[in-house]
Amino acid sequence: MKTPNMKDDIVPLATFRAHAAEMMRRVNDEDRPIVITQRGRSVGVVVSPADYDHFVYERDVVHRVLCGLEAAEAGELVDDDQAWE
Repeated sequence: MKTPNMKDDIVPLATFRAHAAEMMRRVNDEDRPIVITQRGRSVGVVVSPADYDHFVYERDVVHRVLCGLEAAEAGELVDDDQAWE
């Protein structure tokens, strides 16, 4: 995923509503998220399904690693097969 373009990828909610289909295509085609604002503040981010899946996967891996490190410090060691269940 690329970094949002400050000029094109930060849009007011009203603009997003009026051009939702076009903006959804752009998110997928250009691989850049769109930041939606309301009253000048960010209220949401639209990302492609592939990027979302990637974020969820990375979050899960980081969580498992942190849990494993905590367990290792407590002396609760498991083999590799158990760790990834």
